[in-house]
Amino acid sequence: MKRTREEYLQMLAYEAFIRRVASAELPLLLKGSFITRQYFRDPELRSPADLDWVYIHPVQDQHQMESVLSELMIKATEAIVYDGVEFQSFSQNRFWRMIDYAMSEDFPTVNTDLSCTINNTETFIHNMDISLNLDIPVSPIPMTYVPLKGEPFLIPYTVPLALQVSWKLHQTLVRPRFKDIFDLTEILQHPGFTPDVWQQTMEALVAECMKGWDDIKLLRHLLTRNAGPLFTSFGMEQEWNQWRHGQRTNGKDAHWQGYAASITTVNDLPEEVEDFLVPFYDALATAGFTEENCEKYIGTVTIQPPIKKWYHIFTRR
Repeated sequence: MKRTREEYLQMLAYEAFIRRVASAELPLLLKGSFITRQYFRDPELRSPADLDWVYIHPVQDQHQMESVLSELMIKATEAIVYDGVEFQSFSQNRFWRMIDYAMSEDFPTVNTDLSCTINNTETFIHNMDISLNLDIPVSPIPMTYVPLKGEPFLIPYTVPLALQVSWKLHQTLVRPRFKDIFDLTEILQHPGFTPDVWQQTMEALVAECMKGWDDIKLLRHLLTRNAGPLFTSFGMEQEWNQWRHGQRTNGKDAHWQGYAASITTVNDLPEEVEDFLVPFYDALATAGFTEENCEKYIGTVTIQPPIKKWYHIFTRR
């Protein structure tokens, strides 16, 4: 995927920060698109978005949260790494958005901005999220990360493939996004998605659905190649036309979909949504997501959901 100079520098900044967190072995687990794209057959097929972390130890209150996270950010931004990137110390601009009410949530998320200089050009990392007290039912794994520039390096804590798949499948059941389907089509084909990982994925998906009062039986729509009924807001065709073709209908915007141009080369995507879904359905089946295999997980689970509220629908993943 082609990048502007600004996008290229921003990518270097993101990966420089990841490199510093990794080199200092800070207790932050990397999740989100920076990890997902590493499981693509060609990471350049997927442009990442924001940086997403999870602090792997529990916190009890707002004071502890602010103190611990600020200390980690100072260590990372002041780490000495010879990669041509110099970060402004977090101690010079110490702030967290949403920290005043974050602890009222089940798994609070706060975010901040960072500044660095690359080749005498100031570059920013905006809205970097850190989640806390998030249940990680499958143990984090180390990963050898291949950056855009420089040598590969080891990240001690990353979200395992099973959780990436289960989170994206769950999102697809409750409010499908084409970017998740795009990602799933790729990462389900990764050699690391073994039968054991498949089982971990299903167990995590069942638990996630039960926690959110979401009906896992909706998975049958994907297993039978019929995703259309899952698009309950604007309809699959309209949401596809926005994401793939940049079209809005009557000024309406399915904001959760975003636009394909922000994550990949649009001209490489099919024109029609059904042609886009065929490789996804094929990847699901090849990875083991068949009616026969999944029935023992979804056929015995009965959920009586309450009235849906916004926090059951929107996710931060």
